[in-house]
Amino acid sequence: MNVGIIGFGLMGKQRADDINKLEIFDLKSVYDKDFKNVAEYNKINGFKIAKNPNEIINDSEIELIILSVPHFLIKDFALKILHNNKHLLCEKPLGRKIDEANEIIKSMHGNLLEPGFNYRYYDGIKKIKELITDKKIGNVHSMRCVLGHGGRPGMEKEWKLDKELCGGGALLDPGIHIIDLSRFLFGEIQSGFLSQQNGFWDTNVEDNVFVILEASGTKISLNISLTEWKSLFRMEIFGDEGAIIFSGRSKSYGPQKVRLIKRWFWDNNVEDEFWEFPNIENSFQNELEDFFHVIKGEKSNIMASPQDGFRAIEIIETLYNSPNQQIPL
Repeated sequence: MNVGIIGFGLMGKQRADDINKLEIFDLKSVYDKDFKNVAEYNKINGFKIAKNPNEIINDSEIELIILSVPHFLIKDFALKILHNNKHLLCEKPLGRKIDEANEIIKSMHGNLLEPGFNYRYYDGIKKIKELITDKKIGNVHSMRCVLGHGGRPGMEKEWKLDKELCGGGALLDPGIHIIDLSRFLFGEIQSGFLSQQNGFWDTNVEDNVFVILEASGTKISLNISLTEWKSLFRMEIFGDEGAIIFSGRSKSYGPQKVRLIKRWFWDNNVEDEFWEFPNIENSFQNELEDFFHVIKGEKSNIMASPQDGFRAIEIIETLYNSPNQQIPL
């Protein structure tokens, strides 16, 4: 399958690396406004460097386009791509707000759209999904999660912390991944409470959020932060028969580890079960491979749908519009 990439920053390069590992794909063309950035990568990996994004969008040989651009550019590019009957993998989110996401979804004409929720494809998350489905901790009643990015010097001047350009702060990015995971693991979200702050960055979007959600009877507590300083991802899931502790996200977050703890293990002499996965980033590759099979007509029990992408933005926007209030979602 011939692929084009529009936007060649950190995520665009990640996608290119993964495409080159998969024989089912052929990277044909890449566009980024930073021509030198693309040309440097292309010294090792040969593909056409497009002079403008329309070269990729209008190329009849390209079937799938990966869009990895800043949030304020997503809608216009996505509309053009879908109107040209290309399949689209769009790095989250599907626009900055509900109306942009809705417009994107309505532009589909039989082509497929994947909103780029790669967290679903982490080995540890797949193990958690399996353990929950198999009732290894019984009925789940609560979950705690911390996702912390470290930020970087000068970040307050970047588009990611400018509300007009990004649409939202920590809750939208990276928090949209955890909103999606909450639905993926526990079911639909019915209500929520949001408290937000600017603990460090002097910007018009939040650098920390504290969220309480309820999903199909499961209480969920989230802290999403851009001031963690040392990257952290941790989930603790509690059921009436035990608990699951998950940590890591590969690379700077450390290897993914899953620990299964049974209720009153000290009294029943039951040892914990452990799973540790290689400290490599394979979620993007697994997502791409799954999307390929869906395009070819197979089903997936992991891949997020366009409606999943829309629903995550809908939940976030509703929380933003009613901070410090318990609201139905």
